[in-house]
Amino acid sequence: MKRRKSTLKRKPLGKRSGKESKNKKAISRLTVSKLKKALDGIMREIIRIRDNNTCQWCGKSIFGRDSQPSHVKPKSIYGFLRFDEQNIKLLCLHCHRKWHLDPLLAKDWFKLRFPDRYEYLEKRGTQQKQWKTWELLELIDKKKRQLK
Repeated sequence: MKRRKSTLKRKPLGKRSGKESKNKKAISRLTVSKLKKALDGIMREIIRIRDNNTCQWCGKSIFGRDSQPSHVKPKSIYGFLRFDEQNIKLLCLHCHRKWHLDPLLAKDWFKLRFPDRYEYLEKRGTQQKQWKTWELLELIDKKKRQLK
């Protein structure tokens, strides 16, 4: 049997209505945001294992809500470093607050405690990054393998 061609005409990709285009963008953003959230959870586990559930500032053993992964360079400005292990440290709630309340003290502490990581992060600069869905999926696979 021969297949019949559909009688419905499809709009060319470039000529879709604004509503269809906005919906596609919203779905794409939602997917990227869900992938980022999943990757944040994976990174949280990797950092907890790497830092042995210990606050990197005060040395206290931490669990649950007191265990807070914290970015050295803020992810709002340095989005491309969001999932970089060198940019994340584990702090207790008290030290995490101290980190945000006195950034100059925090920077000096980090520079002394982790000089190699500090140099690495300084060299990375301020390049901007818009994460693509496929990049996040690859990164999730890579980080999951790292957890095993």
